[in-house]
Amino acid sequence: MYDNALGTAWWSACKTSLISANSEKLATSLVENSRVAARISTSSEHMERLTETLLEITAGVAEVVRV
Repeated sequence: MYDNALGTAWWSACKTSLISANSEKLATSLVENSRVAARISTSSEHMERLTETLLEITAGVAEVVRV
């Protein structure tokens, strides 16, 4: 591509090919980012539930120790 003059048929074909390849990579990245975001969200919710459970258990142990 770089050894051909701008605007030639070869240059245009190479540019189109690069744009197409980059678009496909971008689409793949967007899908993968969406999957990762969903996993992070699920993990975050799980950690919140674990934290709530830990707080409940800690409060229960503290109550037993006070008695």
